[in-house]
Amino acid sequence: MKMIARLSKVALVSAAIALPMASHADVSNLVGWSGWSHQVYVGTGAGFQYINNKTVVNNANNGRGTWFPAGFHNHRYAGVQSLSLGLANSMGVNYWAVEFDAYHSSANNDSNFETWYPVSNMYYHLQTSMPWRYEVDGVLGRYLQPNVLAYVKAGPTMGRMYSNYYQYGAFLAPAISSLNKILYGVNVGAGAQYLVNQHWRLGAEADFVQFVNAHKNDGGYVYNGVANGGAGYQIRQCNFIAKATINYLF
Repeated sequence: MKMIARLSKVALVSAAIALPMASHADVSNLVGWSGWSHQVYVGTGAGFQYINNKTVVNNANNGRGTWFPAGFHNHRYAGVQSLSLGLANSMGVNYWAVEFDAYHSSANNDSNFETWYPVSNMYYHLQTSMPWRYEVDGVLGRYLQPNVLAYVKAGPTMGRMYSNYYQYGAFLAPAISSLNKILYGVNVGAGAQYLVNQHWRLGAEADFVQFVNAHKNDGGYVYNGVANGGAGYQIRQCNFIAKATINYLF
């Protein structure tokens, strides 16, 4: 009888300990996070971007006081570096994350064209740059195998574009119109990562960025003693980016 009494006491104590544990598990299920793992990560990337920039200038001057529309097509390849901060969540083969990225590029995107008139040869030069660009992305992925993650991403982006438009002739003082403006756009991309261990991931990613608001200069300037009329120039830009990435998960 003494043995049965002791076993009964052990069973009661065990049940008292187990009840709050079961209750905690039930709350976790109600919240909806049961089975999900959450990790903060930081990362960096480096690669190349193709900058494609189409511009319409409404007030080029022909050197005789007449304004006419002209077009530029700037495009070039340039290096790019990125920094990332994100929150990743995974359960089984499913993966999603929210990520903030900052991109840096020191590239100047230049283009020129020349016209000839009886008065003088006219030259036109457009220079643009966007040193920093920022974006926030939602990331959806799937583990193709335990160590390989494939994903797609999309989100808004913004950056400040600096531009200089030069117009000058053989015997005329140059006119310069400078402008800086924040451009807004969207980013879509896809990539893959290899999990070296529980903390380090190596990967590759490709992105397309399209800016949706025109970079428009409504200010006037004087060229050859004549003030321009109407709007200035509008720039529409898109970027293609290919980069290698490395992430550290905490």
